[in-house]
Amino acid sequence: MADLSKQPGEDVPYTFPFGKRMPTGVTVDSVDLVSQFKRDSSLVYQVTSDLTLSTPVISGSDVQVFIAGGVHTLGDPPTQYKIEAKVTGSDGGTYEIPFFLPVEDK
Repeated sequence: MADLSKQPGEDVPYTFPFGKRMPTGVTVDSVDLVSQFKRDSSLVYQVTSDLTLSTPVISGSDVQVFIAGGVHTLGDPPTQYKIEAKVTGSDGGTYEIPFFLPVEDK
């Protein structure tokens, strides 16, 4: 998927492309964790609950979530979030993909 950004009031889908990380033929058996972090003023990502993430939906080797919320102060640079999904594949392996999402109220 191309770069994605959102406004705080939007609810947008994102698909984690685990098929690109796993061996050919391996599918997602379970989603172990979807976590969210917000970059603070010292550029460190801290755990946050600013975003609302839907229940992950598995489709073969991909996982989709809808992302809502986030905070942004007008006039400031976009608030940077990192959303991370961790899954178990049909081969028993664990795989992880981070996704970076800027939120800006326009």
